[in-house]
Amino acid sequence: MNGITIGDIQKKISNSLKKIDLTDREIQIERNLIIENTLSISLKEILLNQDKKIPNNQVRKIYGILKRRIQHEPLAHIFGEWSFYGRSFYVNKHTLIPRPDTELIIDIVLNSYKNQKGLKILDLGTGSGVIGITLALEMIEPDITISDICPDALKVVSQNLQRFNIKNIKSIQSNWFQNIIQKDFDLIISNPPYIDANDIHLTNPSIIYEPKKALVSKKKGLDDIAVIINQSKKYLKKEGQIIIEHGFDQANQIQKFFLREQYDNIFSHQDINGKLRCTSAAYNN
Repeated sequence: MNGITIGDIQKKISNSLKKIDLTDREIQIERNLIIENTLSISLKEILLNQDKKIPNNQVRKIYGILKRRIQHEPLAHIFGEWSFYGRSFYVNKHTLIPRPDTELIIDIVLNSYKNQKGLKILDLGTGSGVIGITLALEMIEPDITISDICPDALKVVSQNLQRFNIKNIKSIQSNWFQNIIQKDFDLIISNPPYIDANDIHLTNPSIIYEPKKALVSKKKGLDDIAVIINQSKKYLKKEGQIIIEHGFDQANQIQKFFLREQYDNIFSHQDINGKLRCTSAAYNN
């Protein structure tokens, strides 16, 4: 392993990652993440130091990462952390890996409420807590409650709360609204399960590393969303808002659910790829 440079290891990583079903762009992103994580250097430093030799212990670490990755284990689980909205959060097999799609929820909230103080927010099915914690860090003294049915997920939340020294979040184990007592929220947000059990994306080998119950919902992926939309009315203030993430092809059906439950101001939001991935609505009755 003597004499391996950053440029050499980039090629070796790329060749290894070609063994799994990744696009060229995904290979490039993962290759850089592996090097950045292992060598604790930036992408700019990678590009400027192609001929720099890598210590043998770090080369061995990279090979260990690749051995796990070509078995389809996600990098987030190998690293034990993943980036969301510019911050690194602890993750493990008990929660979904934070995805860029979900950052749309943060953008929607901040566009509407960035300068409001003391907003009462409920984050349903929080997983690793990235949505609620990010809002706690980005907003002015919000009063945030986060909940999840899974006690192991809430342990991940606890670690992330400690990581960011968050004090203004209450954490509750609850099956949706089952254990939620407070009924005066300004905002309810959720990234619930919304994938149909027969969806082809579930055949991706990396998906087996994530909790299926956090991904899959009955009735073509819409069952949990329908429940949340129906029950949220009891927990929102007058003119309170709800924001739900959903599949790229589910916006029309989600809007119908909101209309059926007599919500107003229904709007579906596009992600950076132009796909409708979140729908918001207000309840005024």
